[in-house]
Amino acid sequence: MDTDETTGHGSGFVGATPIIGNQVRLRPIDTADYGALYWMEQDPAISPRFRQRTASVRPEHYGDVLWHNVVCAFAVDSIADGSLIGMVSVTDADGANGHARMGMIVRPDLVDETWPLEMAELLLDHVFSVFPFRKVYAEVVATAIDQYRRANVFFEVEGRLVEHLWCEGQWEDVVILAVHRSAWLKRSESGTAPAAPSPTNDDLGNG
Repeated sequence: MDTDETTGHGSGFVGATPIIGNQVRLRPIDTADYGALYWMEQDPAISPRFRQRTASVRPEHYGDVLWHNVVCAFAVDSIADGSLIGMVSVTDADGANGHARMGMIVRPDLVDETWPLEMAELLLDHVFSVFPFRKVYAEVVATAIDQYRRANVFFEVEGRLVEHLWCEGQWEDVVILAVHRSAWLKRSESGTAPAAPSPTNDDLGNG
């Protein structure tokens, strides 16, 4: 796989209508995107925070791994230059109980930027419009939770798994976040995000 393959179909996509925001757009994933997404997901700065954690994935199997238990997934392009900057997905749907999990990956050189995180808003708008989920969870390594806090989304803290994951040489907590359908629809109707309370040390593991 070519490490310079960073655009996929993003710069000239003519397939299904993308979901367009102010800074990013969500579009269907093409096999041409696999190379760039593989390198993003396997990057040591990213892998502990995403689905595979630190597990290595054989390149020839990456397509199967990427689509495992996926409800919907989108490649994310920068509107400014058309480059592929990440991916968002919803996985592990529980239809009987009305919930699923979301995940997002951002290109390593953009992990400290805020504007790519518009992808979370666009994904949730789509999910709550198309699927009848009551809520969408995100399971986040405590040290990576700042990325979710910088998104214009109020994630409620619903639980914490203490020292659940071995990450970068130490045990890390995993924080269970959730976005509730009722709160999201109220947000969409008002056009503004609900005011989020200041996170506590107990919530975020900063004590």
